[in-house]
Amino acid sequence: MREHHTSVPAWAGERRRCSRCGRTKPPTAFYRNPSTICKDCHNAASRFTNQCRRAAIAHLITEYSAEYRALLDAERAKRRTRSSKRMSGGGPDAA
Repeated sequence: MREHHTSVPAWAGERRRCSRCGRTKPPTAFYRNPSTICKDCHNAASRFTNQCRRAAIAHLITEYSAEYRALLDAERAKRRTRSSKRMSGGGPDAA
């Protein structure tokens, strides 16, 4: 006898609880790896971490602006010399 396929997924009755928000959600609300926190909580944590990183960088730039400007100018000068060598150069395959 053939198995009858339905449009209801196998996990339809299965639910998981997020360890961070405590809500019970379907498995699709979690990332594939055996994660204990739902996608919403994971994304919120990622946004918070990114905001903290940006704030820390902004603080360092403000605190050490002279050193930052010097490093930035040096990096820009290095990139300018690299790009000018590429544009003016004629390698062995130049016509």
